[in-house]
Amino acid sequence: MGKVEKVLLDTNALLLPYLGKVDVISNLREITEGKYLPLVLLDTVYEVLNKIARGTPSEVRKFRLALDLVEECIIVKSPPWPPNVDSKIVAYALENRCSVLTNDRELRRRLRRAGLSCIYYRESRKRLESDSE
Repeated sequence: MGKVEKVLLDTNALLLPYLGKVDVISNLREITEGKYLPLVLLDTVYEVLNKIARGTPSEVRKFRLALDLVEECIIVKSPPWPPNVDSKIVAYALENRCSVLTNDRELRRRLRRAGLSCIYYRESRKRLESDSE
């Protein structure tokens, strides 16, 4: 795939801080050995997050931490095609040399098949890991 220049976040990655599982920014710095990689979020993922965040009071609390993490991100325009969000993530990551932070197993399989690196939460170690480590 070549050198990774950015980290693209999936919706479930934004929920990791709420779940009390991980400090995403600190863990990403560990994985990249202190190197700063811009965090990127597709506008379609941002729209989904905003819709959910306007829901019930418990959803608002849950997604408030996610929206805090969004403040660290560069929001970019999604590719017009393919139609679903996971396919847009794969297409954007391929085109823009991104590693993808997600805990979605099926999305991780698709990314690996496409030759892309994935960052995911490893429950047994209570931290983020990269499959390119």
